Amino acid sequence: MLFRGIIILLVAVLGAGYLNMSLMQSAGSGDAATENQDAYADAGAVAAHHLDSFTARDLDAIMSDYAPDAVLVLPNGVYSGTESIREQFLKAFENGDQDAAPFSVNGTQVAGSMAYVTWTWDMADGSSLEGSDTIIIHNGKIAKHTVAFFLKEAPAADMTGESDTDMMMDAPAAEG
Repeated sequence: MLFRGIIILLVAVLGAGYLNMSLMQSAGSGDAATENQDAYADAGAVAAHHLDSFTARDLDAIMSDYAPDAVLVLPNGVYSGTESIREQFLKAFENGDQDAAPFSVNGTQVAGSMAYVTWTWDMADGSSLEGSDTIIIHNGKIAKHTVAFFLKEAPAADMTGESDTDMMMDAPAAEG
């Protein structure tokens, strides 16, 4: 029984040592650790540049943020590589220029190499997209990017030109 306990303890110690070594290698040590921390610090800057570029509809600046093998996940599919991603931005910009369809950032959270952004994109027809992006940065470039959104329909047009409030004020009082 004692021999079995020693073997279990030895396996646990070796396993912990291996796990610690793996974590150190993935996090880096010395110059590599500093480089990793710098890459994480860049996550907020890369996300901010990306959002500013998107708001300005500057496709070249947007694409400069992506790694060559980046992956973009949209509700309609997964797109790998910058050419495929570029096509999706071209489609998105068919909604009009910034004046006709303004894009605004509601909030940004950065944790390590990841940025989470909530946004609103008002369309020219009065509808809007409410959404969020999750952006993973690796070596100062966007490596993974997910986008989720829902459509808020434009308010229905009132055919009479009167608002509901006006119509209620003109209604006869109910008799009691």
